[in-house]
Amino acid sequence: MSKVYKNIEDPKSQSLLVIGTENKEIMILEPSGMGVQKSIQLKAVPVFIVTVGSYEVEYKIFVACRNGYTYQIKSGKISTSFNVHIESKPIGMLKLDKTIVIAAMNRNIYSFYNKGRINFTK
Repeated sequence: MSKVYKNIEDPKSQSLLVIGTENKEIMILEPSGMGVQKSIQLKAVPVFIVTVGSYEVEYKIFVACRNGYTYQIKSGKISTSFNVHIESKPIGMLKLDKTIVIAAMNRNIYSFYNKGRINFTK
């Protein structure tokens, strides 16, 4: 679960809740939380979600899934150029500047650039 800002990236601005489901789906809820504004179908069950940007301008959602794949959703569509796969199940994910860092069960840390290229593995 995460959130994406509706208009501008400001902590005081209105935001939309982003939820991952066991049905391999990402849902972006309306500001009231009572309805689904957007639904995106994935190929695996999402575990961790990181969002960047604002919904009405441009946003990216990075989703780490149980099968080790990480997807990038850019303005409602799954990016085909972002192809990230780790050797084990993810146990944590965060965004640092222009990189995505994923911790895995095999005691490794994987770092990827926003475009999907590997930065380092430790």
